[in-house]
Amino acid sequence: IYAEASLVLPLIVAETFARRFHHDK
Repeated sequence: IYAEASLVLPLIVAETFARRFHHDK
């Protein structure tokens, strides 16, 4: 479980950050 969360969490954060950055620009 921890392994999956460790891989999924960063993925979601990166996607959210990228989407927010793209929307801001």
